[in-house]
Amino acid sequence: MSTHRRILIEWLGPPFLAAFLTTIFITTTGRTGDSISDTVVRFPAFVCVAYMLGIVPSLLYMLAMEVWFRKGLHARYGMLCTVCLSSLLGTGAAFVIQLVLQAITMGMSFLPSIGAFVGCLIGLYVGRQQPANSQQRTPGS
Repeated sequence: MSTHRRILIEWLGPPFLAAFLTTIFITTTGRTGDSISDTVVRFPAFVCVAYMLGIVPSLLYMLAMEVWFRKGLHARYGMLCTVCLSSLLGTGAAFVIQLVLQAITMGMSFLPSIGAFVGCLIGLYVGRQQPANSQQRTPGS
């Protein structure tokens, strides 16, 4: 995976995935009483709000993950540590967003769990796409 593609996935993927999973959670638990068709119609607006609230935390997440990859820590510590770091960063980002939502009296106590899951998914995807050894050997060396 190219660095540019990884950066885009790390930066723009979490808000969309979080919006999708939050919508599924809210719909299946019946928190709003809306029908599934109402939820589908409102989903694009929900994604826009997720990007407004989550773009800065996602940027910080992406920067931390890029430091992890560029320092060679993925190759050194492996996939499990990469996924754990990603999940921890996702939890932190979701916790910050939850605090912002509580300030406007719209608390969603389940967001850190969704953040951890989204971080885990993104970490699995970008970690799986990285070579185990970042230094490629050339023939004859």
